[in-house]
Amino acid sequence: MPARQTQRKETSSRASYKFTSAADIKRALSAADEHAIAEGLTALRNQLTIKHDEPPLSVSDDRLLLVKTWLESHGGAGDLLTIWEATSPRQTAVLAPLVGVLSALITLLSPHYLYHTLAQPIINNLFLPQWAHRLNTYLGGSHNELILVTLKLFHALSSFANGRERKSLFDVFAWEAKSLPKLLQMRRKGRAEEGFDILVRPDIRTLFVLILLSFVDTEAQASVKSAFLEQRRDIFSSLFRGLWQDPYSVIRRVLEVCWTGIWSDLKVKRTLKVHVFNETVLAQSIRVYERDSAEDGVPDHVPADVVHHFLLAICTRPGVGICFKDRGWYPRDNSSDDGVGLNAEDEGEGTRLKKFSKINNKILANVLKTLKVNDDPRQQELALKVIAACPELVAGYWAAAALTLEPRLSSKWIANIAFFGQVISLPVPTSSFHLLPSSGPSSSNTSPTPQYNPVPPPLLTITENILPAVNMKAHLSRGLQVPSALVRHCSALALAKCLIKYDAVVRAFREVELALEEDADGQWARRRAEVEREVRRRVPDFQVVLGFAQKSAEGASVRTGTGVDAAGDVSMEQTTHLVNPVRGALLAESAQRLLWLYHRCMPALVAEARFDVGKLLLSLQNVVDRPTANSSSRTDGLDVLRQLHVLRLLSESDQFNWSGKAGGSHSNLYVLLKMYAVTGSPAIRSATAAVLRQSLSSSLLFQHEPDELVLWLRSLPATVRAPGAQAPDGAPLTDEREAVITFLDDCAQLCGKGPYRYLEGLQTLCREYDTEDVDMDGTGYRMDDESLPSPLLITIAEQFAAKLKGEHISPSDALAVVTFVRKLVCRLMGKTCQLGYLARYVERLRRDVWPLLEFAEYPSMTVACRWEAEHLESLISQANFSEAESNTKRNPAIEVHLAKAESQPALDSEAEQRVAAFELIDWFRFVQRSLTASQVTRLSSAVEKLYKPALRALFEYLRPKQHCVWECLDVTNHFTELQDQSSFDVLFTHCRASHLKDPAVREVLATSLVSKLSTLLDVTRGVVLVNHRLRASLAAEEEPGSKDALLLLAQVAKHAKGKLHSDEYKQLLGRVFDMVSVRQLCEQPLSVMLREGLSSLLGCTPSSTGALAGFSRLWALRASAKSLSDDEMETTRLWIPYADPSDLLALLDLFASNASMATERAAIIEEALGALASNMSTVQPKASTIASLHSILPQSLQLERILGTLLHDQLPLCYDGLVPDMDAMDLHGVISESNRRWSRCIVRPESFVSIEEVLKSQHWSDATADIVVSLVYRQPSARSAVLEWLNDDVTAVCTTHHLARVLFALVDCGFLVTSTEHDITHLVQHYRKVVRGLARGKHTEDTGRLGALYLKTACAMTEHLGSIRGQLIATLQRECEKMNSDAVSFYLLRVLAVLCQEVKTEVTEVAEELTAKALPWAVRLLASGEAITSAEIEALTDLGTIASAVPPKSHLVEPVLTAVAQQCLGNVSAIHFAQVLVQATPSLKPFSINKFLQSIVQHPQLYASCGQDALVRDATAELLLVLFRLHPANTCQSTHIEPLLRLYTGTLSASDRNILAIFRLFESVRKTSCSTLLSRWSSSPAGSSSSALDAVLSLDPSRVLKTCLDFPQCRRMLEDVDDGKVAVDAIYDPVLLFLLLSQALSSSPPSSALSWIQLFRTNVVSLLIRAVSAKDEQLRNVALAQLAALHKTLQDVDMQEQPHVLYILNLLKDALSEAPKDTVPRLPSFTSLILGHALRAVFYPSNFIYPLSARFLMQRPKLDTTDVPMLFGMLYSSSEQWKKERGWIVRFLSDAMVGSDEWRIMQRRHTWDLLASLFQSEERDRALRRGILEVLANITCNARATTSLVLKSALLPWIEMQMRSMIQDDPLAWTKILANIVSVVDPSKIEAATSGEWRLILGRCVLSILISPSCTVSVFPYLTDVLLRVALLPGTPALELGHLLAPSLAWLEKMEECIHVPSSQPLSRDQGRLSLPPYSSRELFDHDPHDSVLAWSDCVEKLWRTCMTQDIKRADWDALTHRLVVCNAIKTEKSVVGEWARQETVRILG
Repeated sequence: MPARQTQRKETSSRASYKFTSAADIKRALSAADEHAIAEGLTALRNQLTIKHDEPPLSVSDDRLLLVKTWLESHGGAGDLLTIWEATSPRQTAVLAPLVGVLSALITLLSPHYLYHTLAQPIINNLFLPQWAHRLNTYLGGSHNELILVTLKLFHALSSFANGRERKSLFDVFAWEAKSLPKLLQMRRKGRAEEGFDILVRPDIRTLFVLILLSFVDTEAQASVKSAFLEQRRDIFSSLFRGLWQDPYSVIRRVLEVCWTGIWSDLKVKRTLKVHVFNETVLAQSIRVYERDSAEDGVPDHVPADVVHHFLLAICTRPGVGICFKDRGWYPRDNSSDDGVGLNAEDEGEGTRLKKFSKINNKILANVLKTLKVNDDPRQQELALKVIAACPELVAGYWAAAALTLEPRLSSKWIANIAFFGQVISLPVPTSSFHLLPSSGPSSSNTSPTPQYNPVPPPLLTITENILPAVNMKAHLSRGLQVPSALVRHCSALALAKCLIKYDAVVRAFREVELALEEDADGQWARRRAEVEREVRRRVPDFQVVLGFAQKSAEGASVRTGTGVDAAGDVSMEQTTHLVNPVRGALLAESAQRLLWLYHRCMPALVAEARFDVGKLLLSLQNVVDRPTANSSSRTDGLDVLRQLHVLRLLSESDQFNWSGKAGGSHSNLYVLLKMYAVTGSPAIRSATAAVLRQSLSSSLLFQHEPDELVLWLRSLPATVRAPGAQAPDGAPLTDEREAVITFLDDCAQLCGKGPYRYLEGLQTLCREYDTEDVDMDGTGYRMDDESLPSPLLITIAEQFAAKLKGEHISPSDALAVVTFVRKLVCRLMGKTCQLGYLARYVERLRRDVWPLLEFAEYPSMTVACRWEAEHLESLISQANFSEAESNTKRNPAIEVHLAKAESQPALDSEAEQRVAAFELIDWFRFVQRSLTASQVTRLSSAVEKLYKPALRALFEYLRPKQHCVWECLDVTNHFTELQDQSSFDVLFTHCRASHLKDPAVREVLATSLVSKLSTLLDVTRGVVLVNHRLRASLAAEEEPGSKDALLLLAQVAKHAKGKLHSDEYKQLLGRVFDMVSVRQLCEQPLSVMLREGLSSLLGCTPSSTGALAGFSRLWALRASAKSLSDDEMETTRLWIPYADPSDLLALLDLFASNASMATERAAIIEEALGALASNMSTVQPKASTIASLHSILPQSLQLERILGTLLHDQLPLCYDGLVPDMDAMDLHGVISESNRRWSRCIVRPESFVSIEEVLKSQHWSDATADIVVSLVYRQPSARSAVLEWLNDDVTAVCTTHHLARVLFALVDCGFLVTSTEHDITHLVQHYRKVVRGLARGKHTEDTGRLGALYLKTACAMTEHLGSIRGQLIATLQRECEKMNSDAVSFYLLRVLAVLCQEVKTEVTEVAEELTAKALPWAVRLLASGEAITSAEIEALTDLGTIASAVPPKSHLVEPVLTAVAQQCLGNVSAIHFAQVLVQATPSLKPFSINKFLQSIVQHPQLYASCGQDALVRDATAELLLVLFRLHPANTCQSTHIEPLLRLYTGTLSASDRNILAIFRLFESVRKTSCSTLLSRWSSSPAGSSSSALDAVLSLDPSRVLKTCLDFPQCRRMLEDVDDGKVAVDAIYDPVLLFLLLSQALSSSPPSSALSWIQLFRTNVVSLLIRAVSAKDEQLRNVALAQLAALHKTLQDVDMQEQPHVLYILNLLKDALSEAPKDTVPRLPSFTSLILGHALRAVFYPSNFIYPLSARFLMQRPKLDTTDVPMLFGMLYSSSEQWKKERGWIVRFLSDAMVGSDEWRIMQRRHTWDLLASLFQSEERDRALRRGILEVLANITCNARATTSLVLKSALLPWIEMQMRSMIQDDPLAWTKILANIVSVVDPSKIEAATSGEWRLILGRCVLSILISPSCTVSVFPYLTDVLLRVALLPGTPALELGHLLAPSLAWLEKMEECIHVPSSQPLSRDQGRLSLPPYSSRELFDHDPHDSVLAWSDCVEKLWRTCMTQDIKRADWDALTHRLVVCNAIKTEKSVVGEWARQETVRILG
């Protein structure tokens, strides 16, 4: 043993040897002894290994430098490979450290890009078959260490350079090895140390898991992920089987990678993701829930939490993860079974089974039933959220989950029933009740209002979501009757949740019925009735609920002493005491809840039972009678809930009678009133008031106005007294609430028995009022029923007097009743505007009642009653306006009492505090006259200290004349503290005239009236109180008081505007202006003070309020009186803004006919014009009136402004071609304004304005300019006068802006075009002003209307005034000479750019001068390195236009090119500018071009800028091509060509084709091949190849396959740059691929079978075969030559697939031998494509097409090139994968249909007829229909095929029939197909064959699309193109466009709703345009990216051109023409059609 230990120690020491140089490594690896080699490898591995706790690896790390030295001398680690090759598989002692060294090497070289070149040879060697095979073999061995290091090596290869070699690793890894599943079971044995992280030292399973995860992490390419998940799904899914046993860190890593790498990657098909995370994987993941405790000593490391969050992410969000969006309660739409859930092409065997499934989320449904919701709260949360996200799963869940719901006292049952309730309580999925919106993309930003589905959900689904049919009736019935209280309670809660859910469903259904306007026979109404019947059948019987309520009441009797028997009778028997009062309260609450819900939801079921709901009030009565102090604080909340349930039940029941008695001595009304008075809960109070209102509103007591009851309830006393309380005179003080409520109950019972007697008494009272005319304003007023109070008021007076006479009422009760009557009458004052009947009522009280308030034994009580009576009389007589009767005498006894109250210690309970506070208030009621103001202040402080809510009662007892609240309490400064205790009634009653003057007081009053809880009724009553004050002030002729009252009304209105709804606010204003006092003020002249108040009130009133119409009309009539006083004049001005426009116009007509009156009342005219200015449409008919008034009042700016607007509105919007001046206005608003003005301008105007009078103005405004410009356009006679006026000096009269408008109008209308030089010479000076304004314009981005106007004026004058053009150009040149190069005018650049295109020869000198100064400015701009603004970009564009017309000098251009190359290589505009300069400057020398070219290709940011932005890349490539072609002999150098290799991506994009053209130019000039250069090309942006074969192998197979399927037929072999039809970056350039393959086969052919396989897997050989069908002869020739060479080379290749490949090539050879020999043979695409697919399938055997294609080819000796291969076998397949095969053949037909030859083959087999029949029969298979439409699109791209279908197969009628059922994207596809038909056929031939019928069918098809619900705004631009093409077809017009233009205009309006017009910057055509037909299948369903405004303008122009093809003018022409004029203004590039339409519109104006 010691010897063995020594030897081990020595070995260890040797293995830790440190290498310092490459020689040391070489020496160690060249040892002859196996043991020494093993030790050397171990030491090297240990030294190179990066420890997990090391800092980030530095570039200068010693290990990196050592490895660099070693590998540079021994490239590719040849020493290691030599050792490896000489080592046998059994020498694991050497193999393990050797593989470990390789792993450490790759890991060490991976972090830094600098060392990647050292690792690449090693990696390439490892991927060779001999080494890869060895590594794969090691994984199947038994040596664990070798397996471990091999996995480390594979992981290092996968992680190298962020996964760059992952694709190659995926290809060489032995995925089919049987030993791989075993690796996932090989865990490290033994117990792990504490804190050990297995990711740092992973075991075999963990390493293999990390390798699998590396193929799907965030760094992996999408193509690698897709291939891995598709081909190796099983091995990846298997890692989840033991996941529940893995450490926390592994579980978290796996789930994080799955989320971020798989689910968050949008490039990976969702189908693949769902197939991976199937039910099995989810079941294994759910097992992790078992580990629900913290691990690794960290509280957050809970595996269950990690998997829980992961499953929540993928299972609970519709549209994310495996959770698919479904239709809620509706069954799955089978028509979309291929579009939702799993893709139809990938479903495989389950497609037929799932086709008719009712739900999409089958996986979730199966997973849901396995969750243990009653054991694990996490799983319960997951289940709830899944069900909430997918409500369609609820119906099938109950039977599948089999929850134990039979009632029993167990925790499991409690958990189950609780979960049941939670599921039932989920909200109703109302969103599923809407129709599904169209899924097609739309340019609209706003979604339309969703429409309800006319068909309701299935009955079973609804009921299962309310009350499942799993024997729930029996379970719930039994649960309510079991002895266990807990079970009964849980059952009651579950049943309550079911009923609440049912109520929510019924309410949702009623909303849908209301929206759909259904009657009783509607589908939703019938379904609701069915649901009601079904739920009624499933709920427990009501008798069961009553029994449960009886038991609950018995259990709660310890506190209430009541019970409910089975019949609903209440038992008063006292039962045994309950041990747990909370349990009894809970049961009682749930019982009452059930009773309420049954009454609410099941009234018919309740009606069948004999149940007196009124007896439930006994429980409330006992709660009311129970002393508050004895209540249990633990059950108070439950008691409140129980009371609420009872009250809600009473409000739901129609059997409750307020006058009935529930078994006690008091009536139901008494109980409810007592409940309202004593409760402290606001909810109870509100519910009680609701019950009282509902029950009493049907009686004669409050039938006239139910809202009056609120006033009675608010008047109830709130005083709380202690037992034995006494008054100062010894009178016992009883409970006031009991006294008043008992008295009210007696009165109500009496009034209810004989109401008519009291109604007659009330009418008698009102008649007395009418005869005596109590009103203070002296006006008569008839009372309406709503203004009358309840007849109960008369009953109170009668009964009060009777009880006093009979001494049936105690003094304390009498005081309580008097106080109640006083409060009630005070509140009734806010009910009516007339106080007469209330005054008569108080008079009756004074006569009949007050004398009886004499209590000889109790003088204090007598005095208190009289004080209350006096208080009432003072309020009703409005006597509180006078000053207060101050009391200055201090009573010592009062001082002592107050001091005692202030020093009273704090009380413990709230009840004691309340009693003490009201004891003080009672004391105040008896001694109030003796208190001073300061003593009242002290009293209020003492009350507030004791019980603050009692202050409200105290304030109501204060008399305004003695103790004013405002003075005693300083309310203004302390309103915030007193807001809750003070009411508006009290504050306003105490507010005297001196107080009301203060704005702060008015603000407090308005705030108190309009509070958060105020309703419209409350505010209206407060306004009525203010009206009483206003009426009294008016009667007393107190103007200050009247003004203050009006100001208060205005303040209230201002607050109410923000609080009330708009309709309620209008009702409030109507009530205000309907009051007599306000109406009186509105109808008479007012003084200054009253006008101020009324003006403030009117300022809060919208002019649209109908309440002001009568008053404003009255004052409009008064304004026409012959004489007006000053007050009348000013009052008229006050009302004029609110007058109707017709009244104002009549008034203006009167003033226009009476000049003297108009002069006198100019102020009224100004007010009227100001009111009319907001609605000019009403003024338009009276334009002559405005003109007449303007002549009378020429100084009126308002008149001039309106006149200018009227005249300017007679011109169309954008008549001058300028963008409309409407900031931040959407297009819909612009078009509305344009439509309004167009309707005005098409009417011939009357000449009512004299131009001479207007031109006499000495100071122009904008309105003056509007008038002059309008007259110039509309009146030809005015033009000469304006031209003559311009002959004078007008500088002092108008600004340059106004002058430019006039000049442009004269030129634009064509008046000056034919003028002689003599007539218009004087215009040069005005032109100079305009140009000077342009030259001095700041070069900013603000190119608004002013700059645009100057531009158009200068350009128009220069272009059209030929007689003085020389002088104008000379003026321009002088301004250019004055301009400094530091401040170049952008406007002048724009002028010269326009003129260079129109009058190029005449502005050459000016352009040269301007260019000489602008180019230095451009140098400074481009060299600054700052961001270039949009205005500067436009300036550069204009400068380029000028340079193109007038070539600049080379010495000016060269600095610009230098600046662009150095600073602006990433700016597209700068690059385009440089290109224009290069093309426009022929004098540039080769040296300068070379210098510029070198600056670009050697720029350090060239690749970064081109790689980030495709536009920059295209612009750079185009510039480079221009530079190379300028001087090819000098530019074509290898140093210039080589840097372009990294820019070249090998696609057909514009940039790649330009770069390829440069390579060809280099070859033609230098006579040198670029093959060597292209051999280093790689498809990877940062990679490079060592040979042509490597370049070919670097190709993306999927992109090559896409190139094969979508072969570019127009590509030519010998053309440098195509004609632009092909510019696709998604496919490779076949020319490049053929050249690369040719070079590879000739110079470096594959040397091994694996290399050949890799070559074929790139699909490049399939592309060669596909090229045999190319149109270009040279391309076919090259392809055939390479196929022949390939066929010869393959003869000797040792490859398993070699016979298959040769067989396919032989078939191709045989097919070619039968082709015509005159030219290079061409095979049909059907043949080449099927061979290409078959060849690809050989190397991708997992593809389902492999056995099909192989069987097809093997069954026949040769291919029939005149037949469609595999057509019938796949189109009508009966295999299990029939749907996938059918979809594949349809796609195959679409790809192969490229020309007439292919059509001939399809026609021979009647292929289209077969597809058409399939399209009609498979309406639900959207994928199939979509594929057939793609085939049709490709067919209609061919003229011959389309003509044949139209003439022989009735294609157009067939299309018309199919358009009857369009869904989703169908409108777009059909539109493009119609466009193909119209664009490719010979119209004359079709016209002759169909006699014009085809155009009618096309029109009907367009109409079908226009009116289809599936049509979207984004489809409409394509439709307009079709419509125009149809309208322009030659021949006699046979298409009536009227029925097409109307819906087209509707779509135009929809487009306009969400488009915003740029107010200053016109739009450029460069922002995107629609593509033109024909449309192939590739773009059939794609919407072209385009600017919404430009798309709209194109639609307008095309529709206008369509309309112009008609012989007669249509009404639609006007709507389109004014839109076309607007389009012309908002686009930079003026279209010929739009500008012509504008000019013609201007011409016809005059």
